[in-house]
Parts: sequence; C-alpha cells; structure tokens
Amino acid sequence: MVEDEQISIFKQEKLRKWLLGGLLIRLLVMPFTAHSDLLSIYYRAHLVLDGVAVKGLGPNIFNFIHAGFLWLIKPLLPYQIMWGNPKLKTFLMLDWLGFVNQPSVFRALFLFKLPYLAVEVLAVWMLLKLTEPERQKRVLIFWIFNPIVIFSTYIFGRFDMITVFLLLSALYLARVGRNNWSLVVLGVAVLLRIYPIVLVIPFALILDSGGWGRARLAAIGFFPLAASIFGGLAQGETGLLKEFASMQHLSYPLAMKFYLGTEDNLYIFVFLYSLLMMYLFVNYQPGFESLKRNCLYVFLLFFATSFFHPHYLIWLVPFVAFFFDEPAQFQSIYRIHIAAWAIYTFQWGRYLAGYLLAPLSPAFFWSVLSPSEWIDRYYPAVQFIGIGRSVFSATCLAMAYLVWRRRAEVAGPGARIGQSEKEAVWR
Repeated sequence: MVEDEQISIFKQEKLRKWLLGGLLIRLLVMPFTAHSDLLSIYYRAHLVLDGVAVKGLGPNIFNFIHAGFLWLIKPLLPYQIMWGNPKLKTFLMLDWLGFVNQPSVFRALFLFKLPYLAVEVLAVWMLLKLTEPERQKRVLIFWIFNPIVIFSTYIFGRFDMITVFLLLSALYLARVGRNNWSLVVLGVAVLLRIYPIVLVIPFALILDSGGWGRARLAAIGFFPLAASIFGGLAQGETGLLKEFASMQHLSYPLAMKFYLGTEDNLYIFVFLYSLLMMYLFVNYQPGFESLKRNCLYVFLLFFATSFFHPHYLIWLVPFVAFFFDEPAQFQSIYRIHIAAWAIYTFQWGRYLAGYLLAPLSPAFFWSVLSPSEWIDRYYPAVQFIGIGRSVFSATCLAMAYLVWRRRAEVAGPGARIGQSEKEAVWR
C-alpha cells in the first residue's frame, strides 16, 4: 500500500503545478548558464572518445559516463568545431570564451545537462521511498524548489547529482537490511567523489554492533577506493599514491584549526568527527532514523568547519529533507543558511556571477562586476564574506542542535541520549 502511494505521488493532481513549476525552472536555466567545470568534464569526455587517456579510476568513470552520452548526441552538435580554438586553450583545457560565443551554445548546454535531469528523477524517486508517506508532498516541494539543487545541477552544471543518487540508494539498502550492498554502493560513491568517505564509519557503527561486523562493513566501504589506488600502483603508476595524498580536496576538512605550537595543530573537523565516531562506538544506536540523523550531523560538521566549493552543498540537501519540517524553527534557520551560503559564493568573484550568464551575451556578462567588487567599494569584501561564512557555520550547528533536541524530546525525559529508542518501521 505504501509502495503504491509512493509511486502515485507523481500522478496526484494537486502536485502537478509544483512538479511543472520545478521542471519549468530547470528548463529555463539549462540552456543559458555555464560554468567552466561543466565544459571541462565534457571536454575530457571528448578526449576519451578520441582515445586520449585521462588519469584516475574514479574521475575516469565520470569521464566514460559523459563520453557515452556525448557519443549519443554528437549528431546534434557541431562536434568538431565546438571546442574553440586549440591555440587559445586555458587551464580549463578549452577555449571557454570561444565556446560560449558559438551559435549552438544554447543547444549544447541544454544537452550537456540533460542527463543530470534524468538522474535527478531517480534521486527524487529514491528520496520519496525513504520518506514517510505523510511527509512526501512536503519533501517533494522542498527538493524541487531548493535553490541549492537548482544551482549546483542546472546553473553551475556539476554532476554531483549522480553521487547523491548513489548515497540515497545506500541509505535505502540499509533501511531494507541489505547492509553489505549498502556499503558497496557507498564505496562506489566514495570512488566517484571522495566526500562520502566520511559516512563509511557511521554506516558501519550503526548497521552492526559487533567489532568484526563493523570492521567488515567499513572494509567493504573503503575497498573500491583502496582497490583503485593500489591497482594503479600494481600497474607501475608509482606516483599515484603520492598524487592522491596531495589532492587539494583532502585539505579542505583541515581548513579550520587551532595552532598549538611548532608543527602541532588541532583540526576542528577531525576532532569533532572523531568525538562523534567514538560516541557511536560506545553508544550503539541501531535503526534507520539513527543512520539518517548521524549522517546529517557529519555533513553539518563538515560544512561548518571545512572549506568547500559552493556546489558541494547539494550533498547536504537530502539529509536536510529528512528533518526540515520537524522542529518548528528549522525552516527559518535553513533560510538563513541559504542566504549566508549565497554570500559565501561571492569569494569566487565573476566566475560565480556574470560568467555564469555569459552564453546570453559574452561581451556584456564578461565585464559585469561581481557582488564582491561592488561591496568592496563601500566595505572590505573579504570581511563581508567572512561574516556571511561565520553565520553559515552557525546555522549548520543550529540545525544539528534542533535535530538533536527533537530526538531528546521524542525519547522523553527518562531516556538516556545514546540509548536506542524504539523506532517506527514503515515499508
């Protein structure tokens, strides 16, 4: 019965206006906005089709996915000339200005983003399968009109929707008791995009209570990434491990720290994450609600204390969707969260301002001042952005507190936080 309700939610007449509204927004922005990241991934896919190897198993999987789709749409594009003048290539590997100046740019951008729309349909379907039937409408509307989802996928044009779908799939497998497969899917997500690695240990600690069982689940989750690294080493790519260890992305969680002296530093995310993992280790909290809640805590800690690129915030949205309407104050805090995130994006200057709209008029939007440049005329932009960032981090911790308080209230005054509560099971 529940399964029928979950499927039929897309057919409910009262939801059609919301679905059509969300679809219209996506279709309107898809052809007219472009970030260099979108063009770079398709250029790498173009290299794959031309037989040029690109390093890295995880990134190459994305390259092959995009290459397959690019092969399908080649007849619809001026494929041989669309990459611009080879002599004008930048660090982005292509002539970006030449790309956005071509007459077929709108068609190309729309087609480039089309697979992400298909994956989003799967992600929403999976999200609703994980949502209580009485909350499905609210969660659907929250997701469809979420500015983070629209920006990351259809304005910025990044492929993180694929790993979001895998992450939701891992949650679903955990809910139905397929723990091993849950960690397999999570491990694939880690291979494709390193960030889900922070969820492997919480999954292992919550899905099993025994030491051996937890170790086995963690090993399954870490295996795909480890296999790709050591597989490369076995093939003679001796610099692969060093290259992986020196990845800029791995330093992002170490951005906030206390300097203790000499070479002694205390990294805030690592410290708080370790505390949470030790808490879960000594306080076994089984159940799907516990898994959702603690994954939310981990990502909120990550974004509160780590440097991140603006489109990364889509990683948090599915977990917020599970809780945004339960504590009464959550939605107000979340609105402040989004506003502060928008200020945080100002540090990227014109790349996240006029350049995004360059396909509409390259000459005009190339010259439009960014918000940070306008602010800098009256107040130091770096301080303004820092204030926004500080508020953003505060909202992350506030949302974590609201979810924790809500659980404490549900558990009752006599329950010990950390003690496993009876959870409603719905299928």
